[in-house]
Amino acid sequence: MSKRTVPDLKELFKQASEIAQQVPESMQEAAFNRAIDLLTGGTNPEPVVDQKGAQGTSKKKPSKKKTDSGNNSSIDDL
Repeated sequence: MSKRTVPDLKELFKQASEIAQQVPESMQEAAFNRAIDLLTGGTNPEPVVDQKGAQGTSKKKPSKKKTDSGNNSSIDDL
C-alpha cells in the first residue's frame, strides 16, 4: 500500500461520501465503508470463485414441508 497524503485522503473520503449518498439512508454507512475499501484497494472487488470455478451453483437438498396429517402437537395430548 502506498502512502497517501492528507489531501489525497480528503479527496478519497469525498468520493466515498458522494458514492454513499446514492443509496438509501439506512445503507449509507455500509456503502461509505465499501467505497473506502474499493477506492483504497482494501478488498478484492472481484467475486470470489472456488477452485472448481462453480460460481453460484449450490447443491442444496430440497426442503421437506411439514404436513398436518400427523398433527402430533402437544395440544392434542391435553
